[in-house]
Amino acid sequence: MGQWMAYRRGGHATRREQRRALLREDRRRVRARLRWRKGQTLIIFALSITMLLGMAGLVIDVARAFDLYARMQRAAEAGALAGVLYMPLFYNQARSPGDGLSAVSRATTEIFKDGFGTGVSAIPAGNPCPTPVTSVEIAICQSASRPSDLEVTITEHLDVTLLGGLGVAPITLSVSAQSEYLPPVQIGSRENYFGDAVECSPDGTPNTTVSSCSLFDTSKNHLQYFLATMNGPADLKESGDPYVDCEEGPSVYLPPPQPATPQPSVDPGFPPALNPSPFTTYNGKTTDHPPQTGVSNGLTGVSQYCGTPVPGSNPGNPDYQPAGYDGPATAPDSTHQGGYNYALNVTPAISSASLWIFNPYYMPQDSSSSVDHFQDSGTSAPNFYQGPTGEGIGNTFDGTHHDAPLFFFNTTFTLYRVTNLYDRTSDTLLDSETFQPFDDTSADLAQHSCPAGTVYDPYWNGKLTPNTYFKPNGIPAGSGCVSPPACEQPQTDPITGQNALNWGLWCKLNFTFPSGGGAYRLVVEVTGLTAKTTAYNSGPLDGYGQHAYALKLCNGVPSTPVGCDNGAGGSGQFANANLTIFGWNDEDVSFQQTLGNLSPNPNDPQRSCVSNTNLKYACLDLGCIPSDYAGRTVTAQLFDPGDGGGDLFIGVVPPPGSSADVNIPAPNYSNISVSSGAVFDGDNNVVHAHYSNGYTPFNGLWLSFEIQLAPTYSGSCPSTGITGGTYPGWFQLAYMSSNGNPGDKLAIQFTLVGSPVHLVPPSLG
Repeated sequence: MGQWMAYRRGGHATRREQRRALLREDRRRVRARLRWRKGQTLIIFALSITMLLGMAGLVIDVARAFDLYARMQRAAEAGALAGVLYMPLFYNQARSPGDGLSAVSRATTEIFKDGFGTGVSAIPAGNPCPTPVTSVEIAICQSASRPSDLEVTITEHLDVTLLGGLGVAPITLSVSAQSEYLPPVQIGSRENYFGDAVECSPDGTPNTTVSSCSLFDTSKNHLQYFLATMNGPADLKESGDPYVDCEEGPSVYLPPPQPATPQPSVDPGFPPALNPSPFTTYNGKTTDHPPQTGVSNGLTGVSQYCGTPVPGSNPGNPDYQPAGYDGPATAPDSTHQGGYNYALNVTPAISSASLWIFNPYYMPQDSSSSVDHFQDSGTSAPNFYQGPTGEGIGNTFDGTHHDAPLFFFNTTFTLYRVTNLYDRTSDTLLDSETFQPFDDTSADLAQHSCPAGTVYDPYWNGKLTPNTYFKPNGIPAGSGCVSPPACEQPQTDPITGQNALNWGLWCKLNFTFPSGGGAYRLVVEVTGLTAKTTAYNSGPLDGYGQHAYALKLCNGVPSTPVGCDNGAGGSGQFANANLTIFGWNDEDVSFQQTLGNLSPNPNDPQRSCVSNTNLKYACLDLGCIPSDYAGRTVTAQLFDPGDGGGDLFIGVVPPPGSSADVNIPAPNYSNISVSSGAVFDGDNNVVHAHYSNGYTPFNGLWLSFEIQLAPTYSGSCPSTGITGGTYPGWFQLAYMSSNGNPGDKLAIQFTLVGSPVHLVPPSLG
């Protein structure tokens, strides 16, 4: 028994030892496995850290790259928009020594504000646009295909942080932005002259074998068939100048519901049932143009429609020049600011230039067809020469004599150096010249016993000049009779037989154009003469009648401007021709061409407004819209067009083959209809108006044409035909009739729908 127990104890001990051995082995194996797993984790961790760094790098470094790219894009766009206002005239040339600003400097300064570059000094002065543009941090370039566009490219190298640890090289980022401004529509002139109807070219070629000719000589080919015009500040707006001081009747059609006062040309009973017209202007002249609400004969209520509109107060005259487009003669008078403006461009290729004016003096003559004349109706309107505040001679006008100062006005020509097309505050006044008026009407010359060959100075004794209406001590015979200025010698016109201006003489303005070329603004202003007597009083806002003139810009200072430059001038593409002069914003002209059965010819501006018509017609250049306007909408407005008789068709015609579409927002005018394609070939809308019994449908009204320019529109403004002999940018006014003829004075205005400055897709890579 004891032995057996001992045996069992011994056997039990053996199994226990076996189990312990097994446990020790298991623990050894576990420890071994753990040791093996620890090595694998290190390998996995070592392999995972690279991937984690790459993912973190993608998140952090790529985010940094996107942020930098966005800031670069904003800076490039800001620089392009800031600098483009100086294009194309001042790309890398300071607009004036005083401020040193150019497109390059303005763009660089704006980019520097956004944290790129080190200011203007970062841009090489002689080469702001290297090749390739990504070889420098900031490249500022003038577009090769569109000189008015500015292209900005910013290139930066971004050092990556986490990705750099994986051997990734620094990232190179490059962005480009391009901006454009739409240059002014070139109004009224393809050449280096504006309104030159007093020179003719026998062979029909502008500026070749040119000679002086009478305005009324229809046997010759005039360089242009219009003169620039403007009326005295106190004249009636319905006489054809929308920028006089007061508006006697609405100048736009007001759609239904119509107010109680009859609307312009919305009087279906006239003509002839209401003939003569029941309407009169505020100073008593009979008209078919209804007055403004509250305005009646006798000056009642008209003063509220004078001057610049005041929001919440006087409606004023809604037609006035934009702020800043004035000169020294009207700037001090906020009620009558601004005259007609002209853009002049002289390139550095011209070492000197001279500006000439045909008929700078207001010198009224007898006939209403003469260059300068009064526009009254004799004694039928006794209050015609009484202003809206009661000034003037009232009903004492005798219907014949106009020898008092209040009838006349001074004409001031002022030249400004332009440094920014969209900032009038930066214009620099260079010179200003004022031309006084003279009286050349036969009745007044006889009244003052003026000898032959003289004219009468209506202001010879200032505010107290003796005349028909103020003569406390009689009218001294011969007093105020003077020889006319040297460039205004009267003579008998060979065509009309009238005593008129010498058609061959021009007056040179005493302006000096700075060397090196540049852009200029010429403003022409009229201001009344100040006089106060017991019989009448007048001031800067008085003065009546129509004044016509012409402008010419010549290379050098020729002895006469007739035919100057021999074809070397011409308008050409904006800012590229050596000499340019054209209407800026708007113009007012007196159209002289007689309708005729001419063979249409797209290569001749005087015959290119129609391609086929059985009607007599005449063409008038309106303005050139360059390719920059592609895809945009432009409104062309005509004020008081087509005075005349019979049936008259009026249309704004795009260049032959143009992708422009012209439409007329159809107003409900009486005696007016809109025709499409019925008068001449093409899909252009025209207005058909009937004039009879003294009724003029557009008397004192704006007629609007909407010009839609397709994205594919291409237009240029050459002075000679290109692309198959056509003028692809010039829009014209077509007058057509079989039984009438326009005797027209009208204003022309172009307005862009939208902003003229904007970003465009960059052309640089």
